[in-house]
Amino acid sequence: IRVDSTLEARSGQITLRSQGAGIVLSDRALLDARGQAKDFNGTVVTADGGGVALQAVGGSIEVARGARVDVSAAEAGANAGRVDVRAASLTLDGQLTGSAGSGARSGSAQFDLDQLASFSSLNGTLNAGGFAEERSLRVRSGNVDVAATDDVAARRVAISADGGAIRVAGRIGTGAADGAARISLNAAGNVELAAGSSLLAGGSAPGARGGDVRIASSGGSVNFDAASTIDVRAGQEGAAGSVVFGISRADDNTLAPTRLEGRILRQGGNAPARVDVLATRCYDVGPNVDGASIDGWAADHEAFVARTGPTATAAVMGGLRDETGALGGGRILGGTELRSTGDLALDSTWDLTTDPWLAGLKPGTLTVRASGNVTLSQSIGSPNDAILGTDTWSLRLVAGADLAAANPLDTLTAASPGRGSLRLAGADAKLRTGTGRIDLAAGADIAIDNPAAVIYTAGRIGAPDTDLLGSNRWAVDGGGISMRAGGQISGALTSAGELWIGEWLRRPRPASSQFEASQATDWWALRSRVQQVVGTLAGGDIDIAAGGNVNNLFVAAPTSGR
Repeated sequence: IRVDSTLEARSGQITLRSQGAGIVLSDRALLDARGQAKDFNGTVVTADGGGVALQAVGGSIEVARGARVDVSAAEAGANAGRVDVRAASLTLDGQLTGSAGSGARSGSAQFDLDQLASFSSLNGTLNAGGFAEERSLRVRSGNVDVAATDDVAARRVAISADGGAIRVAGRIGTGAADGAARISLNAAGNVELAAGSSLLAGGSAPGARGGDVRIASSGGSVNFDAASTIDVRAGQEGAAGSVVFGISRADDNTLAPTRLEGRILRQGGNAPARVDVLATRCYDVGPNVDGASIDGWAADHEAFVARTGPTATAAVMGGLRDETGALGGGRILGGTELRSTGDLALDSTWDLTTDPWLAGLKPGTLTVRASGNVTLSQSIGSPNDAILGTDTWSLRLVAGADLAAANPLDTLTAASPGRGSLRLAGADAKLRTGTGRIDLAAGADIAIDNPAAVIYTAGRIGAPDTDLLGSNRWAVDGGGISMRAGGQISGALTSAGELWIGEWLRRPRPASSQFEASQATDWWALRSRVQQVVGTLAGGDIDIAAGGNVNNLFVAAPTSGR
């Protein structure tokens, strides 16, 4: 495909797809998906910037000097759009533009490349174009080198090296005044934060949630130099952020090597940010997961936790520092990952609140990755609607998973018809946890087919109570939820084809119809009544993205108070 002129779809979508060949944008090419503003009798209405997708499957993409791809916001306001590039290789001499005005969301950019000649060159183009909201880079072969002069100026950054290492000597991230900044680095080989490097994901405004940073190697080491810094501070009274160093562990529970000596800025919120080393053991599974297998994995997890007492933790994390000096409270957690090369049915209840799974009060992360479909028909995580006073497990389910990817949430770019979908089937299909995250991804669709099926994080007990209207009503520190699908995301309707307005957000009912000055102004989520909901019931962000439509999905992030 060669473009020598202007293609315009203001606030719309432009997609160029080449199979086995390439895409060339000449010096006269303009792909214009900028935001649009219309004046309706003196009232100006704006629409966000649109999207541009360039997909050269097995081929190269060339953007010549003078060419421009523009998804910036309209001058009158609104947000910028998104650029998505997938190719074997990329020559980028032209412009990518995704700027937005003050207070608006600027552009996002995603790159999936077999190889990348220069990270610094690509990063400079994105900085100049104003892509400051989100950047995602996946390089399937070779290393990614963030040079000392590089400043990756975006609120959310994800970098993956499927066949190599990641080395950071510069700065990644800008943080976010209102919180919710995130940085993720995943490599098959080593991940190194070299001297002078910094990862910035902190929040600054009062109440801003601290940032989340994940640095993981699936087959190498993680090195955090003593002269490097990670910032995940929260705003005043904001919820704490987190830092996770992900490493592999062998069948005999031997840990991959690490060198963790840097400084983590984590104070400022209602508690210091959690700092954990997540050591993951992988299991190959067949088409089903039964109770006996779950019990065996629980025993493995319990045995691993028994080996990670204070002495073992100090050996791995003793070199870390924070604002107060030596970092305290660091944990070594166990991760359990299931891998299937075909379809996978999760048709056994999986209770992650039992003693073996919460051994030492150290919850881990359960990751389920199948290259085919994943069908869930029973509950995973919390067995009921009760919450605990401690931290709980995080859950990651991936259908159409690319098992060669360094990032466990990456999916195959071209799922076969009828494959790569994640489905919650039946009334007993429930994904529930407390303080942990829930991350769902599918190469094709995500579907919930029963109104009683739910996906929620409920937090931990904030103020104990045993009222008949709902025990432990006031929860805090709930985890976040993400759902990403290459196709559609669909919620469930009732038999009458309706979305319910459920009576789950409660407040006290007065004894009479008259207003009482002493009536409490309490409100809370009654978890036993939550249906047809994807929700963070005790804090936590929700991030949903689909390549197709989002249909009949009830998403809720309620507050509670007393």
